[in-house]
Amino acid sequence: MPAVFNATASFAIPSRRMFVISGDIVSGIVTKGMTMKIRMNSGLAVALPIESVEFVKKIEGSELGLTTICSDADELSLLQGLNIGGEQIEIEDSAKP
Repeated sequence: MPAVFNATASFAIPSRRMFVISGDIVSGIVTKGMTMKIRMNSGLAVALPIESVEFVKKIEGSELGLTTICSDADELSLLQGLNIGGEQIEIEDSAKP
């Protein structure tokens, strides 16, 4: 059964080619090596490997951050353009077919 992550915001760390989606786990367990499925529409999703699960400090507390490493600046820019936030993301174990 996939995990579900409630994404509240996303941001880039260009110096590390890292993209971060922050939020909270709704159900299941999320670990490094799993895959985030970002739904574009009912028939298309972007699969992003989870590089790490970290705490993201905010003024009002902290959230979890799911990170992925981008291959170049263009990929990082593309992910930033998706404005991920206010949605639920399905997380799957990459080892499953």
